Amino acid sequence: MNKENSIYTEVDPGWDGYEKTYINPLTKTFQYEYALYQVLSGLFKSVECSSKCIETLKLYFAELARGSSDPGSVLNDNTGSSVAKRKTQEGLITEITHMVERDVQGHVNFPDMHNCRARMKVLRNKDGSHIFIFTDEIYSFAVRLNMPRKGRKKIEVANLDLKCAS
Repeated sequence: MNKENSIYTEVDPGWDGYEKTYINPLTKTFQYEYALYQVLSGLFKSVECSSKCIETLKLYFAELARGSSDPGSVLNDNTGSSVAKRKTQEGLITEITHMVERDVQGHVNFPDMHNCRARMKVLRNKDGSHIFIFTDEIYSFAVRLNMPRKGRKKIEVANLDLKCAS
């Protein structure tokens, strides 16, 4: 058989598949969690995290458009008509920054945080969301996003005591 005379046809599997339209129900939560990680990491001199989970959260965050830092900014599509308000990366970072100022700063026992190098550990909740634990082996705190369907989003904070084993 001569390769030049071969005719190839595309085979249609007969179904559209769900992978083109499926959206993970935790996408919004993961985007907020990565923004929380970014903002909290900025409070320290440096943060080390060996969890692969952060890379996954980063991919969800990367799906957001880049744009204005206004949390409720309106993005326009190419047709010139205004579309529904969509979150942007910068807008989400701004929103989380305000939440960190309100719910975290002043509520954690971590003196001289901006000069510390912290390690972060990620724990997974039963609902698929995550808990972030920041420690420098002396001081530690855990944060978790509380994202109810209705109402105000908030960051839950817990100071952790590390007892020395004698």
